[in-house]
Amino acid sequence: EIWRISLDGRRQEALTSTGGQVIDFVASVDGREIAYSVWNDEGGSDIYRMRSSGAGVERLVSCGEEICRQPAWSPDGDIVAYSRSSGGGAGLQSERGSNIWTVNSRTGQTDALFSDLHVTGVLPRFSPDGKILAFYDTSQQAIHLYDLVSGQSDYVSAQGEQAVTFSPDGSQLVFTDLQADLLLPIRTLYRLEMSTGEVFPLLGGQLTSVDAASPRWSSDGEWIVFSAQASNSPAARQLWIIHPDGSGLRAVSADGTASHAAADWSPDGSRLVFQRLKLGASDNRPEIVLWERDTGAFRILAQDAALPAWVR
Repeated sequence: EIWRISLDGRRQEALTSTGGQVIDFVASVDGREIAYSVWNDEGGSDIYRMRSSGAGVERLVSCGEEICRQPAWSPDGDIVAYSRSSGGGAGLQSERGSNIWTVNSRTGQTDALFSDLHVTGVLPRFSPDGKILAFYDTSQQAIHLYDLVSGQSDYVSAQGEQAVTFSPDGSQLVFTDLQADLLLPIRTLYRLEMSTGEVFPLLGGQLTSVDAASPRWSSDGEWIVFSAQASNSPAARQLWIIHPDGSGLRAVSADGTASHAAADWSPDGSRLVFQRLKLGASDNRPEIVLWERDTGAFRILAQDAALPAWVR
């Protein structure tokens, strides 16, 4: 279920009561609404919306036996993009050939992004101005940048399904791809200049022996957080932050007994929330941790919880 918690950890409340059927969720850009996907009785999943208080629950898309998930809000809150696939009544294990769809959150009108359903994709994300919809194109094995105004498509070669992160002004994005000339399949971070199409390695010669993933740009544009997994510690992922120009690399976590993931910046960029899972026991449960950038202090907010996001 989706829960809301205050930063001091004193107030917690359940926002959904689906009997444990929530798959995933995302907060709107202004943090006032939540879109989420829920398993239905036909073996598929539907897209819902609600206010961040839990009020105003509404089913946006009824998908029957198809699996609709991975919602993403447009900056103005009018459109929710999502992936849609044929589930065959057997859940995510049978998912195949996902396509990107959009739904108007005001009218409920939903349509496939492309009439050609051979264009398959997952993990949609809008640019800050709402003009570009980026997703991982599984048919092209590349990041697909679709201009919603002109209808033109650009591609950025990248191995592995992923959600890109745009800079706050939309002029750049960061993604992951396999490092060149390495025997082991290790990913690193790259920065794309949207105006020129030039691609630059973000880490340079730093952290060359780790697998980097899940970058997220802070809203003030000053930092990018990402997770990194050392080749000699295959289970424990740590969090790092770095400036967009490749300077200021700093470890957020350095606990080899735990894995850290799903980091999300506060609206002012001063704090991170993330999930932490202690390793070594099968009954360990993830917890939500708050990190203060200025002081480096940690505080546990919630136990047996995962996938944090900021709401208002």
